[in-house]
Amino acid sequence: MRLTLRACAAAAAALSLAGCTSWQPHATLTPSTEFRGDARVTRTDDAVLVVRSPAIAGDTLTGGLAAAQRVAIPLSDIRAVHTRRRDMGRTILALGVAALLGLYIHSEGSHTVVD
Repeated sequence: MRLTLRACAAAAAALSLAGCTSWQPHATLTPSTEFRGDARVTRTDDAVLVVRSPAIAGDTLTGGLAAAQRVAIPLSDIRAVHTRRRDMGRTILALGVAALLGLYIHSEGSHTVVD
């Protein structure tokens, strides 16, 4: 029984760590804009694309899509750009959940049965 609880806690802790980042809006787009990682681009026609290694050249956002396709989107066709950033609220929540699971497992493992 203890092994199952520990396995569940480890899986829950690993999954909760994925919540440490979130898509957050990128304020301005200029030729000097630097991106870290992928960008989620919402076009004016409501199409959403995840662009890998985005960069701005002149008045166009360029980057890659799945299957090694390249894309070039005029800035005038972009409604919003979101990039992944650390989310402190989610990070604290994930650590709190992991700590509570650890305490629960520790308390379950310390019970002894006396006959």
